[in-house]
Amino acid sequence: DFAGPAFIPALYAGAPLRGGLSVGFGFNGPFGVTTEPENDNWAGKFEGRTSRLKTYNFNPVDSYWVTPTLVVCAGAQIEFADVALKSAYPGIGGLAGPNPNAVINGDGFGFGYTLGLLWRPSNGTSVGAGFRSSVEHTLDGETLLAGVEALGCAKVSADLEMPAIAT
Repeated sequence: DFAGPAFIPALYAGAPLRGGLSVGFGFNGPFGVTTEPENDNWAGKFEGRTSRLKTYNFNPVDSYWVTPTLVVCAGAQIEFADVALKSAYPGIGGLAGPNPNAVINGDGFGFGYTLGLLWRPSNGTSVGAGFRSSVEHTLDGETLLAGVEALGCAKVSADLEMPAIAT
């Protein structure tokens, strides 16, 4: 019971141009989760009190009607990832004492591509296929010990790869 409901953005638009060419864009949050146990002193507090991953993906695309029943498309993915991990730090309060939070935050952009096709036979049926490449992020951020400002913060960097999706 660590993860609750979340708002997930999604917006898509497109416009036809000439000669069977169209442009469009999509904006969505393809990956995300937040976990936060009700009890900060649960048994796994040194691994994580709270974790958060949010991604926002902007996807400009072009499509072209190859035949009157077949359209193909290609586009770019520009994805922003924001992550945080808050866990108990055992160094000040000991293992059983009131432990301050060690917090790691990071964010970064990653890039990928998307491909698709749509076939609309004359009977009104639509059959489509889509592929979104994996997106690799290099997250840059900082780590700090909450409530112990004298220690300052340290810069951190980590790689994160979001998976490819075939539909």
